[in-house]
Amino acid sequence: MALNAHRLQQVLAAIGGRGDDAIPMMMRLCRVCPELLPVDGAGVSVITESVPLRVAASDSLASAVEDLQTTTHEGPCFDAMAKAGPVVVRDLTDREWSERWPRFTDGALELEARALVRLPAPRRR
Repeated sequence: MALNAHRLQQVLAAIGGRGDDAIPMMMRLCRVCPELLPVDGAGVSVITESVPLRVAASDSLASAVEDLQTTTHEGPCFDAMAKAGPVVVRDLTDREWSERWPRFTDGALELEARALVRLPAPRRR
């Protein structure tokens, strides 16, 4: 499912439609992603001093995966930041990932994460 203009409007409406101003927008975004997109969970991290810091997650698994990148200093967040482009992991059990991120991959598989997509924010000009 492509994120076309109609789907984007649905996501934005869902974020704004939650009505709880105490919940930060990023948390609302993470919570609606599994409802509206073909994903099981979502997380948002920011990079501070080259280390990702979780700011929101849809659930405990997404939160743990975000935190795992911080503790291992490995994972798709670092690659997406380095190449300023998306990182798509279709199957975390593929050997490529355990060779690339051994500590992160072991931990993510223990958490039962299997597929990941990391989309970096556009760089400011």
